[in-house]
Amino acid sequence: MVEEAVTDIIHSEQLLGNKEPWTDPSFIIKILELQLQREFSATTASVDILLFDRSPICTYALCIFLGYPVPQMLSEEITRITHNKVYERHVFFIDNLGYIQKTDARKINLENALEFEQLHKTTYQQFGYQLIHIPPMNIRKRTDYFINTLCSQRD
Repeated sequence: MVEEAVTDIIHSEQLLGNKEPWTDPSFIIKILELQLQREFSATTASVDILLFDRSPICTYALCIFLGYPVPQMLSEEITRITHNKVYERHVFFIDNLGYIQKTDARKINLENALEFEQLHKTTYQQFGYQLIHIPPMNIRKRTDYFINTLCSQRD
């Protein structure tokens, strides 16, 4: 499992005194750089299944949501992952539960989270990915649903 980068970038920036790192357009590049580092490290591992909790497509959606111009580095990375088929074309999309639990890293309200969720979906579809929705349900049922769906995708 390759962990998402955003929370780690927010946390490290906040430790440096930057309480709202998402207000600086360089935030997008920092996320992408960590994603790339993690991707390259993970792809050298010998595993049967490699799951990514976020991709550069997510970073693109975040960039649009925050109102920043898309950096050339991000555009080039999307071209690379598309051309080299780095990610499966079927993407698990975990649907919102209908509430938000705010943290130091996640200060978004429910209305904005739902708006971002829709933009996220649209962005993946725009780049030719098919979404496999993990619907709202308790964590045990979501986990079972995910595992069963993943196994059926591999067959």
